[in-house]
Amino acid sequence: MKSFNYIVITLPLVLMACDKSIELTESTRLPQSVNERIPSYIIDKADSFIISKTGPAFFYAYIKYDSSHTMYYPPDTFCIAHPSMCANFLRYGNYLIEYTFRIYEKPGIKGNIEFVMDSIGNIVLERSPYGIPECVSDSNNCLFKVDSSSAVAIARQMGLEEGIKPWRTQFSWSAITIKNYVWTVSNTLFDSASTMFGRNATIDANSGAFLGFLNWGAFRN
Repeated sequence: MKSFNYIVITLPLVLMACDKSIELTESTRLPQSVNERIPSYIIDKADSFIISKTGPAFFYAYIKYDSSHTMYYPPDTFCIAHPSMCANFLRYGNYLIEYTFRIYEKPGIKGNIEFVMDSIGNIVLERSPYGIPECVSDSNNCLFKVDSSSAVAIARQMGLEEGIKPWRTQFSWSAITIKNYVWTVSNTLFDSASTMFGRNATIDANSGAFLGFLNWGAFRN
């Protein structure tokens, strides 16, 4: 099934003092969880960044920091040796920050928020933030009126073929179509020992607007 997948960006961490990098040992060059090592000011700035997009009420009700998946990497050794060939965020320490998003009273409305911050808490714009609904700029972006059943009804109304298997639904972030959350309703039109394919109907999870069809395909080993 073709779906809207997120890209996990894993980037480095460096300790900074007086604008100079503290040398890291080889043992710190592997990605590690930052459960107890991430500075509190980084989390505070990460919270503030999301709140600037969602507003405080939405943030505190539905978004939670995910320490188990927040990661860091030390500076990229190639970029340290060849600074002119790399962006600054690869030459210095960076955090991959993760949150979970879930509206418990609306089944199926859940996802992940992900973005990259440098060692002093600036957002790394080269890695676009993922999964943050823009409630402050437009409250309609955070209504989430469409559930799985409604998405199926819309897909049927728009002409999605019944296919040869039960339809599948998925709630996910769309970084390309609308930069918000969508429902994808997928059918299966062909299935053999070596390949299968079908079509997806994409529906705006807030407004219920039909965003179009996409073909999907998969091969079996």
